Amino acid sequence: MKNILILASLTFVLVLKGTTLSAQTPEATFVAGNSLQKTDIIRLQIKDDLKLAESKFDSVSVIQKDYQAKVKQVSQDKKLTEPLKQKRLKELSEAKSKHLKAAGLDEAEVKKVETYFQRKSFP
Repeated sequence: MKNILILASLTFVLVLKGTTLSAQTPEATFVAGNSLQKTDIIRLQIKDDLKLAESKFDSVSVIQKDYQAKVKQVSQDKKLTEPLKQKRLKELSEAKSKHLKAAGLDEAEVKKVETYFQRKSFP
């Protein structure tokens, strides 16, 4: 009888632990010591938020990283005047939209991606 009680208790603990782990957010999983890198977890969250096919999301990821690098470069360029910086940033934004369309995203998906990344930055 005692063995059955111990076995039932262990089973309950394991089920409870499994339920707790599956209910954690990606960030909480990272903090809990999951082997995924933080950038991988954020990437998974963005992919889930955008609800894009894997191939489209991969393209968005590359385009967004390239865009952010160029924006950073323009923003940090001390030789450029503020109006010129704004002009270059607008050109970069337009080029990003063209690249997204060339990657196979339709107008609604391009708008969704642009709106999403105005609120967040991509790792």
